[in-house]
Amino acid sequence: MGFETALALSLGGIGAASSANAARQQNRAIERSFESQSRATETKQNQLAEAAALEKRKRINEAAQIEGRIRVAQGAGTAGNIRLLQQANDLNRSIDLSIIDRNFSNQIDLVQSGFEANIESLASRTQSPLLSGFSGGLSGVQTGLSIGQGVKNINKTKEP
Repeated sequence: MGFETALALSLGGIGAASSANAARQQNRAIERSFESQSRATETKQNQLAEAAALEKRKRINEAAQIEGRIRVAQGAGTAGNIRLLQQANDLNRSIDLSIIDRNFSNQIDLVQSGFEANIESLASRTQSPLLSGFSGGLSGVQTGLSIGQGVKNINKTKEP
């Protein structure tokens, strides 16, 4: 085995190992990023659920306060048609709770679609260590052959 071949194989091995290692490291970083995205998405969804539940409780409490005022007015004889006021209050509460549910659903969909877009972006950056190693090995062999040929040409010009 000549100098050129030995150099080409050596650089090919080094290129293969370093490329495969770089691909593995990048894939690990992508995996950690995926886990971080998952935790962040779950946290955001939990925050949205808690906020929606709080808004619902507030609206239910407001409706109960209005109901109490209607009953006080009924006792004082100043409320007019109490049944219509109670029905309007019930309808408003139902509409408000429905809006809160719809907003919550839309916000969850937005968070989920952002998560999925980020995951797709991460997935597109993963690399096969095998293919990276093969590509790095070929580049190393090519570089080794070029260097070996250059050394050979230099030695030829030095000979008398």
